[in-house]
Amino acid sequence: MRALTKRYNPDELLNSLYADDWQVILQPQQFDTGEGSLATDIMACSVAVHALKQCSSRKSINHSYSAAEICQHVRSYLLSQIVCEPSQRHAYRQIRLFAGHIIVAACHLGWEIQVRADGQSYFNISSRSGLLTRYANMQGYEINGWSS
Repeated sequence: MRALTKRYNPDELLNSLYADDWQVILQPQQFDTGEGSLATDIMACSVAVHALKQCSSRKSINHSYSAAEICQHVRSYLLSQIVCEPSQRHAYRQIRLFAGHIIVAACHLGWEIQVRADGQSYFNISSRSGLLTRYANMQGYEINGWSS
């Protein structure tokens, strides 16, 4: 299947039945052409800001979440919106969320960023926040035999 899908233009995959919603949203790197536009980045950052508003940041906490971990939760949130608003399905499938969008959204919200020795950005947020409790970190799941 992967060999077949690689032959098609990623834009065609977004607009066709070749890829499921979960694959397009949870694995955006497979469909990213590398040619982002300001409009798509603004949309991704807006989604990230909207999702991160569900979280409360803390000055001190015993666990920090990396931007990549938070991004997986936000992608799961975005996937859930397709079920809630099926009329917007096509628009949601077009949004590519990456860790950089999470960092931009966190800066916009005034969150404190911690850059560690591994080069990753971390944030102190409550593990009881709505985003983390309602929406899974899809990185650790296998869906229909595909792993993210």
